[in-house]
Amino acid sequence: MDDNTGAQSFLAFLIGIVLGGLIGAAVALLYAPQSGEETRAAIRERSIELKEQAMEQASALRDQAQQQVQSLQQQVTELQGRLQKTTPSEGTPPTAS
Repeated sequence: MDDNTGAQSFLAFLIGIVLGGLIGAAVALLYAPQSGEETRAAIRERSIELKEQAMEQASALRDQAQQQVQSLQQQVTELQGRLQKTTPSEGTPPTAS
């Protein structure tokens, strides 16, 4: 499994958690025996919690993406170095075989 597929799987997992949480919260609120004011307060509190969770998850994903970019940049730099070692420079004539 390459890194891109792993990142996509992780993102899909996080999206599933968030959606599941939202659906579960909505169902719980709809079936809970509360007054309208209490329900609105609960919805407001839950939305704040979910917003905070989403911000934390977005931050974690951003950090993971930055790590992936740094890793890819390092790999590209290493490959460029290898290519420069294996290809003749412009000032050197090619060798005959």
